Amino acid sequence: MPLVTTDPLASTSSIGSALPQTNDGQKSAVDKAAEKITFASKIIKDLSILRSDPRYVEQTRSADTGQALQFRLNSMPPRLCPEHEATKLYNFFIAWTQEWERGMTGLAVENRIGASLGDVVPPWDFVWLDEYICDPSVPTLDKVPPVPDVNGHRITDELCVNKGCDCDNDECDPRTCACLRRAAECYPYQESHYQHMFTPPTNTQVPIVPEFAYDRDGRLVNHLPFGTPIFECNSLCSCSSSCPNRVVQKGKSAKLAFFKTEGKGWGIKTLDYLPKGSFVGTYGGELTNDEESERRAKVYEGLLGTTYLQVLDSHIIKVHLTRQIIEKELAERNELDRYRESRSGKRELVRLITHATDLIERYDEYYHYLESHRDEEPGLFEAELSVKEGKQDIASASHLLTRATNNAHNRAQDWAFQQRAKAISRNPALAFQEAPIRPETDFNDPLYDFLSLSAAEQQQARKMRNIRSDMEDAQQVTVDSALWGNHTRFFNHSCDPNIYHVPVYTDNASIMRPLLAFFTYKKVKEGEELCFNYAGGHPEEDKDVGAAAAASSTPLSPAKARGRHKAALTMAGAGADTTATFAAASQEEAAVTSAGKLVIKCRCGAKNCTGRVFA
Repeated sequence: MPLVTTDPLASTSSIGSALPQTNDGQKSAVDKAAEKITFASKIIKDLSILRSDPRYVEQTRSADTGQALQFRLNSMPPRLCPEHEATKLYNFFIAWTQEWERGMTGLAVENRIGASLGDVVPPWDFVWLDEYICDPSVPTLDKVPPVPDVNGHRITDELCVNKGCDCDNDECDPRTCACLRRAAECYPYQESHYQHMFTPPTNTQVPIVPEFAYDRDGRLVNHLPFGTPIFECNSLCSCSSSCPNRVVQKGKSAKLAFFKTEGKGWGIKTLDYLPKGSFVGTYGGELTNDEESERRAKVYEGLLGTTYLQVLDSHIIKVHLTRQIIEKELAERNELDRYRESRSGKRELVRLITHATDLIERYDEYYHYLESHRDEEPGLFEAELSVKEGKQDIASASHLLTRATNNAHNRAQDWAFQQRAKAISRNPALAFQEAPIRPETDFNDPLYDFLSLSAAEQQQARKMRNIRSDMEDAQQVTVDSALWGNHTRFFNHSCDPNIYHVPVYTDNASIMRPLLAFFTYKKVKEGEELCFNYAGGHPEEDKDVGAAAAASSTPLSPAKARGRHKAALTMAGAGADTTATFAAASQEEAAVTSAGKLVIKCRCGAKNCTGRVFA
């Protein structure tokens, strides 16, 4: 939510209220002195209406003052005692981060390869923000319109997550805390961690003991499936700040530093050893709607060759929108209350939502596979596109579907035999346990996964995907960290990352607007750079499947393990619609393809480097 002060000029801020004013003439001179357009240039800063909003003058004035000083040192360095001015800039930047960073631990700055006086600190082209602030294109939570009732039935809205607990003690007990049960209620997906915790499958012999996502040291518990959303206790709860279910809301405690890399510009590294699961920051910025994010993207990519836009499309958001579709359908038949009144009814509702979500996911993967492999099945993508646009019926392409199904079956079968051979080469003992290849357990092919569905299920998937797509266009938001943000906007890409982000809900929450909180997924050594994969997903996929399997007391078949792994990846941001597009790259290394995709050369240096930031 926006950080609003009733009287900014009367603030007790130790820095903001003491800063010198910079008038428009001074800013224009600074901009003219800049040799090229940057995120601190007026043409870019003007993209954000909030940069000139008087409610945030204290925050913007401190940033503008630092930007002006940095530009001046770069364009008109003083002849006498230049080191004094550079020291002034450095000290001001350090104090600025200490002032506005939520954890109040600040960040150090290390630069052994400075190119100019102003280069003693990172590009000062943003206003510090550790949370979200709403661009006028996105309503604040108190202005979010209610979901209309259907036949007198209330449909679950996005504010369902905005609740608290009434625990008796300062520190909540996960076995009784309502915030943990709220997670299961707001995330009605059968394969989710919380559903297995509170409504385990009937074949589960040992249920998961209720526990918070964090251990006593404030780190993620080791067995938490990657991408699982976290529901922290909040201002509506009766517990105190010492509750173990409060971590992200307190801000980072890790000691981090900005540092100048050899080939990737500025980045962030840790000054201390970080255990696995350590919290290192939230992706703050402006929330914009689809139209506004598209407008900004064209400017950022066209003039700067880079962008800091991140679509909020975590798996829980997709499940929530699917839930609304199912609830509306049941309400139209006056059956919704029946699914809400009993435990068995609630289980069945979760099953319906899960099945619908998976159908849409299968269709998404099928459609995007066709889109990028048009040569494999000539004419099928064009036919599917016509069906999607309502120009023809899928039955008219039945001959194409039959051919594609046969080809997909053969391709999936070949892949399954190859995987079987690889497994046996690693463990020859498996040859004596060899079982027949079964499509339902061993095949993994987007075309086969979808085309093997019945005609009715395929049609249902297409219908619901169109409905949900319209809902996403209307309700989904994007975080822009270009002009408002924090240190996380300096996290560089790596094909072999050591951090990843998790959707987290704290105060004033909406299920459509989770905070993107970054955690280490493995131990990070002192001095090591913090990087994540801009393309989404998780680097240790085999371990992810194993972690998912460990959540159940019964072994998972290959198909179930693969399915749960898909869900985990989608939760982590690797779904078919996910486009993580924030990056730091020079304009010379970036290009926009004819399809509108930003292409940036990868310089991570990892052994598994793909050569491109967005593979």
